[in-house]
Amino acid sequence: MPNAATAFADAVRKFYNAHPDGNYYNDILSSDIPADASWGIHRPDPELALDVILISSGLGDGVYTAYWGLGADGVPVELVLDFQLFDERGSIFRKV
Repeated sequence: MPNAATAFADAVRKFYNAHPDGNYYNDILSSDIPADASWGIHRPDPELALDVILISSGLGDGVYTAYWGLGADGVPVELVLDFQLFDERGSIFRKV
């Protein structure tokens, strides 16, 4: 059985094979993020119970550190993403 990452990669590949000039984000993913939210859930294959969580950082494209928490059996149970909103002095959102 595929995992969510494999299902997502397969869906993207199938999309671009069928729509070479398409944009997977604009044509597919954007509809999975409600207009009033900064995250959403995407199910790349409706026949599989595998979801991909979509998160908008609000600060643009970039590489963000991910910390995975594993359960006793070694299976991932949580994910923490560092969107680099804090420095050694605190939040980047402060009054100037």
